[in-house]
Amino acid sequence: RQRAMGNRCFAPDPDTLPCANGIVAKGARVQTENTIEEGGDGRWYAGTVYRLFPNEDVEVHYDDGDCWRGPARYVWTLGADPLEDEERQGIVQGIVQGIPMGVVVGSETQL
Repeated sequence: RQRAMGNRCFAPDPDTLPCANGIVAKGARVQTENTIEEGGDGRWYAGTVYRLFPNEDVEVHYDDGDCWRGPARYVWTLGADPLEDEERQGIVQGIVQGIPMGVVVGSETQL
């Protein structure tokens, strides 16, 4: 049931959202980059999607205990290679900082 408050109408949380490399759902294992541009260290951190929001934000609870809420477009499903996907789409500009977690190299997964 939706409730109106002022001029806002609250929609139910979606089941899935588009993310950087596909579709993400609650409970999915994901990774995000703590970008240098936003004051971070340029490293990738793994976590679990805790909640999806109607405005296409996600809440991620990281393995180290930290939490983040932000646009799903910055979330990569765990095991994906962001650099490879960006190169395929032709949108890499400059140097990519950090190394994504869980990238399959040959027959082994490097963390």
